[in-house]
Amino acid sequence: MRRLDLRHVLGEVDAEELEAEQAEHLDRALRYAEFLGEVLRGSPGWWAQDAACKGYTRTMFPEHGQSAEPAYTLCEVCTVQVQCRQWADETGNAQGGILAGESERNRRSRRVEERRAA
Repeated sequence: MRRLDLRHVLGEVDAEELEAEQAEHLDRALRYAEFLGEVLRGSPGWWAQDAACKGYTRTMFPEHGQSAEPAYTLCEVCTVQVQCRQWADETGNAQGGILAGESERNRRSRRVEERRAA
């Protein structure tokens, strides 16, 4: 069932833009679900229970245009940042999310630099 969007009715956004936006929201929701599934299955490890971001999934996966500063702030005070970074590197999880104080782009760049230095 298609949801009526007032912005489309008022002509503020065309159908193509609306579909792209809805697809992006669905993709992000699926990533949330995948990440939560990993956490609930215990895949990250014991340290996930001690993570400062526990219970703040939406903060750690900011929407496009939303500030990631709250996520970085949580990472700054987190006591399991080393384990989180190791897990993110090993699994490649959390696409688009902030883990261990790094965005997905930052993680990729760091790994490339580490391979070059090796």
